[in-house]
Formats: sequence, C-alpha cells, structure tokens
Amino acid sequence: MPKGHPKRLQQLPSEFTPRQKSILLGSLLGDGCLSKTIISPLTGEESNCHYEIKQRADRREYLEWLFAELSPFATKLTNKTDNKPNLDRHPTTGKIVNDGSNGLVYSCRLRTCRSSLFKTLRHHFYPEGIKRVPITLQLDPLMLTVWFVEDGCNQVKHRTARICTDGFTHEEVDFLSLLLNNTFNLKSYQEKKRKRIRIPSACYSAFIDLLKPHCYWRCFDYKFAHRVSRRYGSLHHRVVITQRDALDCQSAYDTGTSIAELAKQYGVCFTTIWRIIKGKHWSCVHGKKIRS
Repeated sequence: MPKGHPKRLQQLPSEFTPRQKSILLGSLLGDGCLSKTIISPLTGEESNCHYEIKQRADRREYLEWLFAELSPFATKLTNKTDNKPNLDRHPTTGKIVNDGSNGLVYSCRLRTCRSSLFKTLRHHFYPEGIKRVPITLQLDPLMLTVWFVEDGCNQVKHRTARICTDGFTHEEVDFLSLLLNNTFNLKSYQEKKRKRIRIPSACYSAFIDLLKPHCYWRCFDYKFAHRVSRRYGSLHHRVVITQRDALDCQSAYDTGTSIAELAKQYGVCFTTIWRIIKGKHWSCVHGKKIRS
C-alpha cells in the first residue's frame, strides 16, 4: 500500500491541472524537489513521494501562493529556524555580512502529501536519483516565471538577466537555453565560465515583459524591475533639433542660408548648426547611419 493517509488519497484528483503542472515543472527547474521513493521489502511496491520547497522567511507570500495553487495536494506550510552561520556576502566586496541574526536563519517550508502523481514526476526529473532536465520538457510563460523567481537574477543596471542552472550539466544548460530561444524568440546563451543562462540586453525588455503578467508576489518585485534603454536621436527626452530639422538645415544651407541665420531660426547656438552641417551631429544628413 503506498504511503499516505487512505482517506486523503481517495480525495486527491487523478491528475494535475495544466496550471498546477506548469507551476510544479517551473519549481522543479528551480528550488523545488521531490522526496525519494522507497521499495517495500515485503511487497516490492514503490512508495509515493511528495513535493517540497524551502524559501527565506521574507518570501512566505510566495509559498502561501504555492499552497493555494497546489491545493488539495499541499498539506504543510511551516516556519523553520536553523542555527547555521550567516553566509550572506556583500555583492561588491564579497565579505560576509553580519545581519544581526546571530547565526539564526529563518525560513519557510512548503510540503505536499504523497501521491503517485509526484512519483511520476520524480521518474522524469530523477531518472538515476539526481535531478536532470527531461528531454520532453516544454516551457510556457508561467513555468518560466516560477523558474526565474526561484533561480533567476535581474541585473537592472546592465539590463541583463541570469538564470542559475549550476546543478545541471553543460549539455542540459545548452538545451534549456535553446528551448528558451525557440519558445519565446529570445537570444539567451550559456555563460563561458559558469553553467548559467544569460539573457542579454538585446532581448532583456522582451524577457521582463513576458514574465511581468505572471508576477503575483510583492516579495519578488525587485526581480522584475525594468530600466528602459537609453533613447537616441529624435526619441531622446532632451532633443531640440530632430532628424527632420537636421535635414532641413542642410537643405537651407545648401541654398545659401547662413549658419547664423539657421541658429537664430531654431533657437540654438552657432556651434550646434555648424556641427550638423559638418556631419558631427545628425550624420544622417551626409548619408551616414545613425541611431534614431
């Protein structure tokens, strides 16, 4: 008889909903895990297993959302205190930061009941007892969002993002990166020195915009902060002479209008018009490629 309360096993659905499956798959790519199964020495049957995830105490909101989404499988949401040394390091200096916790680490843990559905998932993710990436995996935006909030990093200053996949092999990381690119039309790649997926600035905005509609947790707002790229040419917020104006200045100068007259007409200094005429500003008037 598989482990688990008989009455509860009878009440559980026969399969996950598509939404529950997306959440579980995304979490298993991240911090989620499945318990080991045990072979009974008497009957030879394999026991069912459960899903479990642990997060910092300030992310309890996320675990409460998981608890509600995974109902009726979710059974326990508990606070936990571990007497462990503080290993948090300063992002710049790399030195250990003393947060005043005196070695106490506060966390929350979510756990589900045992079910044959989780056992089936374990056969896909733990074929040899170690977490692997199933070759049949297919991504969707919700799955990607759950994966990113658990193992992702948003580098707002540089307009890039990263997903930590250190626990997988190089081949699996390449597979995940290719899956991201093919599914969401991104340009991600595996970093050279680490087994991590990098989302470059070229598709950073599209990546964040893809995830934002599925972010329901204030505790993860910092992972979806978005810095708009710098605007050039006519789109710049302080532009005075637009591309159309630059073309008109060049045409007027060619027909005999002086630089001083053009400067007075557009309300700018002599040097600004001179630089446009000489091709140092708005080089499009001389047939050169510019960013606009």
